[in-house]
Amino acid sequence: MIHHDNEDCNYDYIPKTVEYMQGLGLYGIWLLILGGVSFLLLLTAFLEQVFFSQSGAHRVYRRHIYWIASVYPFMTFMSLVSVVIPRAHNICTSVKTTYMAIGIGHFIDLTVLMYGSEEVILDRTSGERLRLRMAPVCCCCCCLPSPKITKMSLRMTIFLVDQFAFVQAFYYISLLILVAGDMTTIGDVSPDNAYLWLSLLNMVSFMSGIWGLRILANMSQEHLKHYNYNNKVFSMKILILVTNFQTYVLQILGNYNVFPCIPPYISPQVFRQTVENSLYFLEMLVLGCYTYYQYHTQEFLQQNPCEVTQNKHSRSATVSTTVSSESGQSDIDQLPVIVEEPRRHVDSIPLESQMTFSPERSDDICTSDHASFPYSSGSGSASEYAKSALNPGIDNTRQKVQVDDDRLFVQLTEENPAFGNDGDYHSSTSSV
Repeated sequence: MIHHDNEDCNYDYIPKTVEYMQGLGLYGIWLLILGGVSFLLLLTAFLEQVFFSQSGAHRVYRRHIYWIASVYPFMTFMSLVSVVIPRAHNICTSVKTTYMAIGIGHFIDLTVLMYGSEEVILDRTSGERLRLRMAPVCCCCCCLPSPKITKMSLRMTIFLVDQFAFVQAFYYISLLILVAGDMTTIGDVSPDNAYLWLSLLNMVSFMSGIWGLRILANMSQEHLKHYNYNNKVFSMKILILVTNFQTYVLQILGNYNVFPCIPPYISPQVFRQTVENSLYFLEMLVLGCYTYYQYHTQEFLQQNPCEVTQNKHSRSATVSTTVSSESGQSDIDQLPVIVEEPRRHVDSIPLESQMTFSPERSDDICTSDHASFPYSSGSGSASEYAKSALNPGIDNTRQKVQVDDDRLFVQLTEENPAFGNDGDYHSSTSSV
């Protein structure tokens, strides 16, 4: 740390709790009240979000929503601990920043679930290109290409965000070890100080994370418009800037004694900690309430399909067969059979079609197999459902309907002398 001529100021001393409160005076009491109220409000909002998500969000989304919503009360709590125990400030900063980075990773997982799966993303963005000329990294690089959205380019974009948590953990663990060994000084940006090089690594990491978020936001702004995705990703970008860029600036200013010294306990570094925690209380309160508003909606009630389908609501099949009659041969072409996709909720299934429905298995489309298709092979009502889709003008026919997995097989046979003594009909059959 750079020392100026001030005999009464102990630049390297971090006060105890009683000394810190004594040095801050009345402001210290108000700071504790502000931190405590902010934490209680954010904790209440988080708990209410948990109860709301139990009934207002599909279970595949809940874990990620919980993580995102818990970031704000947790970071506020760490700042409050830093105020009560000033000597724990560096540890608290390390823990809350790493926790925040993990929450950002859960937001990326939630983004994939908003689409349904990685395969659905590739299907819905087929033919589109990634826009790489995005701030803060490559906004001025006009020579950058716009690659097509492929599995590799999508995973690389997601990796830009996911790496943030790992680099944050490595950065703070290394920094705390060096500080404990008196081998570096926080805020000292001289080339012979390890803090500079670690900070450059961390700066590249969090700028890459914001860059990846912006690329995903640009790619998803139309596809996920019904989720208010732009507002959600905005809160994540501001959170990263607040917890990283702001901390860098304040650490450098504190090291070069920009902040005043209040002898005997409040050095410029301790004053910097006070300013940083005060800003955190206000910022987390605003961002936490904003995020609570974004996720306290009915957007996550149903899970999106994880498999790519050509049609979302129904698919039509055509049956072509030849029916023999006494007068000769007649062709039946393009006999339509409407096969509805498996539905997720029992209430949405027609009453006559509710035979073997398992909410436990069909609750998660991604993990349930096709055996949970709501029409069982041995049900008479399933046969009636299929018969209603056939052409009622065909007489003297016997229709046998078999449902296996999610495919409907229709066999049409004419009752005529062509049947053998064994009851089998040796003519053409068609299946869909």
